[in-house]
Amino acid sequence: MIHSSRCVVLLSIIHGFVGLGGWWGDRAFVDGDRAIGAGDRADKMTLRALADMDRANGAADRADRTTHRALADWDRANGAGDRADRTTLRALADADRANSAGDRADRTTLRALADWD
Repeated sequence: MIHSSRCVVLLSIIHGFVGLGGWWGDRAFVDGDRAIGAGDRADKMTLRALADMDRANGAADRADRTTHRALADWDRANGAGDRADRTTLRALADADRANSAGDRADRTTLRALADWD
């Protein structure tokens, strides 16, 4: 036969364990809520990072387009420079031919002067 005081102690111990179980259960729910909150915050940070990456990607695309425009402008300027170089070479060739013609005219004039004397 169990003495009544022992029964009270035993019931108190059992009730304590049941109470602790409830406490541990509540604790688990609180920890779960915290974990869900942390997950939500991590999701928000991920979305912010993705938005930042998207903005950076857009800026890089705009920089690429600007670079392509600059390269096209440079290519057109280079083509114009090549045409100017060819025009300059033609002008120099024309000047050289004119100079040669002038030299021949000078020699002809000198011969004529020598013949005239």
